[in-house]
Amino acid sequence: MPDIAVPFFTSVPAAPPPWPGIVVVMEGNGISPQLLRVCERLAHEGYATVAPDLYWRFGGSDPTRAMDHLGALQHADGRADIVESVSWLRAIGATKVGITGFCMGGGYAYLAAISGDVDAAVPSTAPASHSGSPPRSAPCSHSSAGTTNGSREPTSPRSSSTTPAT
Repeated sequence: MPDIAVPFFTSVPAAPPPWPGIVVVMEGNGISPQLLRVCERLAHEGYATVAPDLYWRFGGSDPTRAMDHLGALQHADGRADIVESVSWLRAIGATKVGITGFCMGGGYAYLAAISGDVDAAVPSTAPASHSGSPPRSAPCSHSSAGTTNGSREPTSPRSSSTTPAT
């Protein structure tokens, strides 16, 4: 498998490629166990996933320093990490690549969509500003359309079940 510079978590289906791929972009607080479970659930449904740690330039995700990291993250750097993650998914066998993001990650998902970096996008909150850049910070309320069922439990694009995959 090819290497990429940005640290990431990946989860792939049990079946061999090809598969569709999804970049799962973190919230402003960084990589979390909940985000990793989303990746694993999507892999269980047949999607290769990658969750890049956009805060790697600052030593990696650290919830105690999230606001510092959020303010220091440059949009161009975040987008570059996402583009690299899309390339990673294609290199390991993804035929089409989509993106989803939560809170801050929703802004990056929107940016990737309007920039043509991905084949599909489902941003969850934090729409891009008029400049086409994700906002530095925005209140996060989870949508009931597309990526959650209103209870903050992720749902698979192929299933409405909220029972964790085993």
